Amino acid sequence: MNKLLNWFTTAGGAIGRYLPVSRAVPAFNHDTLVKCEQGVLGVLLAFVLGLVGRYLPFYITPAVLVVAAGGAYYLGRKFAVASLTFLTVAVLYYFLVQPAIVLVLCALLAVLAAGGAAYLAPGAIWRKVVAALLALFLAPAVVFGAYYVLYTTVLPAVHPLTIHVYNLWPVLSMIPTLAIIGYSSIRQKTSTANYYWLTTPVLAALFVACFWPAHSYIGMTLVIATAVALSVLAFLGRTGDAQGIAAHRTFLAATAVGGVFCLVYFVSNVSQTIYDYQMANAVSITEIDASALDATNNNRLVPRLAASDYCAGNNQETITTISKTPRPIVINDGPGGASRFYWECVRHPDLAAIQNRKGLFLSHPLALTGGTQGAVLVDAGERGRYGEPIKTEFLFGEESVFAMGAFYARHPGATPQPGMIALTADQDAYVVIPFVNKELQLGSMIPDLSGVMTISSHGFIQDLLPSQAAAKFPGVAFVPSDLARQYADLWAHDSSFWAKHITGNQLELSENPTDAGNANASPYWQDFKHWGLKGVVNFEPIGTQQNSWVRIGLFDRASLSMTVVQIESLNLTGTKQLVLNAANASHPGLFNVTARDPLISVSKNHCIYVLAALMQQTNPAYHGYSRNTLADGHGQHYDDVDSQADVDKILDNLDSSCAAPGNAGK
Repeated sequence: MNKLLNWFTTAGGAIGRYLPVSRAVPAFNHDTLVKCEQGVLGVLLAFVLGLVGRYLPFYITPAVLVVAAGGAYYLGRKFAVASLTFLTVAVLYYFLVQPAIVLVLCALLAVLAAGGAAYLAPGAIWRKVVAALLALFLAPAVVFGAYYVLYTTVLPAVHPLTIHVYNLWPVLSMIPTLAIIGYSSIRQKTSTANYYWLTTPVLAALFVACFWPAHSYIGMTLVIATAVALSVLAFLGRTGDAQGIAAHRTFLAATAVGGVFCLVYFVSNVSQTIYDYQMANAVSITEIDASALDATNNNRLVPRLAASDYCAGNNQETITTISKTPRPIVINDGPGGASRFYWECVRHPDLAAIQNRKGLFLSHPLALTGGTQGAVLVDAGERGRYGEPIKTEFLFGEESVFAMGAFYARHPGATPQPGMIALTADQDAYVVIPFVNKELQLGSMIPDLSGVMTISSHGFIQDLLPSQAAAKFPGVAFVPSDLARQYADLWAHDSSFWAKHITGNQLELSENPTDAGNANASPYWQDFKHWGLKGVVNFEPIGTQQNSWVRIGLFDRASLSMTVVQIESLNLTGTKQLVLNAANASHPGLFNVTARDPLISVSKNHCIYVLAALMQQTNPAYHGYSRNTLADGHGQHYDDVDSQADVDKILDNLDSSCAAPGNAGK
């Protein structure tokens, strides 16, 4: 391999002798290689700063860059290439992921350009004024235009490609990894002291950090064991024979490991059986008895289908539109106060209505940046009652081209989920956009909630880990409903190889088949007194004749975790059957009425009931939503309810005849 490097060095010098001097290719030498290494190091350091800086307040990265610039000046020319590369890449990336800073930069650039043009313009005063005016508009327009093209054209076009690359990246990363290890084995003079052997443990640590299989204990063990073994092998080969055979042995071992990994990756992602099995077992399951089931707050009655109509009726701003899909949010009224379940519809400027007004966008500047005017809230616990709207205005909304452009730059390979306005415990409002990445399991790339991008009212962006977002915004579900449903469904019939292929004792979602894939599909996000917001999924044994309700799944709002409640001993009727019978059993005289959203209501004594919404198909108002009915666990008793207070009153009366989980619904 040393001969190969010498051949390239000699060939580069020979070719350079036959080219014009101004275009000659310099021969590879030690100084050239060191500069290339410093350039790569600078890019890697900028990558690390960008990765870490996403989770820090917006002012931390500029502070780090100022300190780095001072450090670069102190280090001098010896590390000039690394310093310059790091600062250039880091600054450009920072401007790309913080569009609010770009707007500030354009304003400062306009002032500086105008002042400089006026100072440098020769001749009369009118020439200075014209030069200043031209610079005032042209200088920021060029910068803003470049970023606008990036946000609206380049990044949206490139991002779908990054998703495919990201999904293949564990395999694609083998190419540069092995190339760097091979290069280091060539550069490593095993008879002298050097640090090229550290390349292998550093790259192994990066692989573990980037592709940590968080949902597979077997995968964790294999990844750590392989990284440690290669690192030890590299350490043992740091000194030895002059031919570098010991150093090359690390490269050969890494190549073999990479080949095996690529084979496992290919099989795991091509085989649907293996993929479903790994995805089903990625969910963290906690099983509890019905006696440990927390009581519900019963503050959700209005179905999501009707909530969109209620939102439209409460939007009083004539130049705004509202989001089509309401999002659930639980807001606590304060210490000792009640928690309320609301449907939230984000309010956006209506561009068509604004253009018809005098003054165009000047009367509504948020239309220029894709901002929002707060949100409409609908109280889901009392039919027809509206909540206090969120009045905070945002420079960038969840659908703004600037926000999405920054998202694409910050999260290549990630899929953004529908955003909303979330409130902290102190009622501070932020735009939140959850995002999903595919993470490495035991070879398979499975979807997982990776984080949440938050936007302040002034447009400053910061990322949060799912656990951080859950702590900061206690009333918001960040796990996408369709993703939670997919995992719950796979867990029901694919998590156990023995049950699927031998015994056949599998489960399925207990819901009306017509609800799958629409606004009535589970999970149903509900508020529990001590557990907060959970996504409720009901299970019954698989089969058309199986109508018993045997499990309740409570999906976490910010992680792939599900609490499974064992209720098989209670002999309850499945929610699918209860919903099918609810309309006729509760109101035999009503026609064209169906029941939707089979929510669970749990009393203080852990008794389980079903709360469903009745929808009249012939009534277009509010999607036909007319009332709610509360059914016992056997579908033998029904009560009409109109508010959370009605539900709580009935449950208190029924609790006297339901003293233990074994009597639930009786």
